[in-house]
Amino acid sequence: MKPLSFPGEELRARRLARSLTVDDIYRKLRIPAEFIENIESGKVALLPAMCYTAGFLKTYCQFLGVDPEPYFDSLKDCARPAAGFLGITKGRSLRPRPVWLTDMLAWGAVCAILILGWVTYTIVFQPAPQGDGTQVQADTLDLHVPDAPLESRFLE
Repeated sequence: MKPLSFPGEELRARRLARSLTVDDIYRKLRIPAEFIENIESGKVALLPAMCYTAGFLKTYCQFLGVDPEPYFDSLKDCARPAAGFLGITKGRSLRPRPVWLTDMLAWGAVCAILILGWVTYTIVFQPAPQGDGTQVQADTLDLHVPDAPLESRFLE
C-alpha cells in the first residue's frame, strides 16, 4: 500500500509559474512562510491544528487560482492518524466504546456532581433553620401533670 502524500508540489509549481517567492506569499496573505513550505513539501505533521491549516490552504489555493476541495480531501487523508487511539495498535484493533457505556459515564458524572453539590451544601455550609425564634423547643416545655383525678380537673 502506497503511503499517502499531500500534493503540495502542484501548489509550488503554480507559485513558481507566477514568479512568486514564499516571502511574497507571506507579505500578501500573511500565512507564515514555514507553513507555506510545509504545505508545498507535503509535511502535514508539521502544520498547525486542522482548522488553521484548512484556512491557510483555502486562502493559498484561492490566491493561486486553484480549487481547494481536492487539497482538503488529500489533507484530511494525510492528517488522519495511521495508528489507533494514542498511537497504540500492537497487533490488535481497538474497538470503539459502545454507545451505552458513553451514556452511562455521562450520567454517572452528572449524578456525581449533583451528589457532591448536595453533600457540600449540607455538610460544609450547614444552613441555619428558617424561623423567627418564636418556636418552642420540645425540651423546654414543662409537661408536669398534676396528680388529681381526671374528673376533678374538668369540674373546676
